[in-house]
Amino acid sequence: KSSADYAHSGTSCLKADPSMAVTSVSSSIMSPRILLPANHRISFWWLNGQLAKTANKDTTYFEISNNGGVTWTILQVLSPSTAQNAYVNVTKDLSAYSGNNTYIRWRYVKLANGSANTYIDDIVIEPLPSGSIIELSNNTFGYNPIYKNAHTKTREVIRNNGSTNLTVTGATVGAPFTCSYSGSIIPGATDTATIVFDGSNVGNFSQTLTFNSNG
Repeated sequence: KSSADYAHSGTSCLKADPSMAVTSVSSSIMSPRILLPANHRISFWWLNGQLAKTANKDTTYFEISNNGGVTWTILQVLSPSTAQNAYVNVTKDLSAYSGNNTYIRWRYVKLANGSANTYIDDIVIEPLPSGSIIELSNNTFGYNPIYKNAHTKTREVIRNNGSTNLTVTGATVGAPFTCSYSGSIIPGATDTATIVFDGSNVGNFSQTLTFNSNG
């Protein structure tokens, strides 16, 4: 089922929408036949939301077949214990499944009442990268007005979308902003940097923040 109410980007996404009247149900959506080259990966974003969500009530299995759908291998089990309030990325290496008879599918299983809608969006199959890749949650950000001599802060999520560890040695930004983040992020993982604004002086301020990294 296509949906625009919870799309990660754009105007539509895949949606598993179980009826509250049905205690248990299974459904799936499968790709067309894929000619999958060597050394590729898949990336997608998923969300299992709504306040009614409780643990162990529904699960989505991300699966792959390289023999035309005769047998399937589970690559990821998507089953959060509580409702998610934001999309989560999944990235999987597909190198072991290259060939001309490959299919992928998302198989949704509702086990009992207390399940929630599940959404899949922004599916990309691409060549494996050769190093670390830095991705930021925001390209720009701002602060609400504050009183003089007050401080405020915002957070920036850093994601490593590459294939090797991302090393951030520090952050460079001009006053009145500061950021002391440094760290190492494994492929597919995220970490959070805090950017502080010092309101000692009155005015409007704009600076460029640079994370010094190997990505």
